[in-house]
Amino acid sequence: MLLKGGEAAEDVIDIFFDGRTIHEIRSPRIKTENTHGAGDTLSAAVCVALARGESMDTAVYLAHQFTHQAMQNGAQWKLGAGHGPVFPVIGNP
Repeated sequence: MLLKGGEAAEDVIDIFFDGRTIHEIRSPRIKTENTHGAGDTLSAAVCVALARGESMDTAVYLAHQFTHQAMQNGAQWKLGAGHGPVFPVIGNP
């Protein structure tokens, strides 16, 4: 089970339970309104890493890093009004 911690005030902490152990994956919060699609990006990146043969633990860790980078890349965009998109065109998870 993977719970994303996107709404917390400080660091982003994703919680992953592998069936035995609870893992916390942390990254610094990115100050941006461009968060649309972050959860979709995270789940898609997990699927890509699994399809490449990574273990579930590694896939979740790589997906967290990939999503964080996608949010950094789109942080300064000004597209329309409200929450804009993350920018996941950065490479492979």
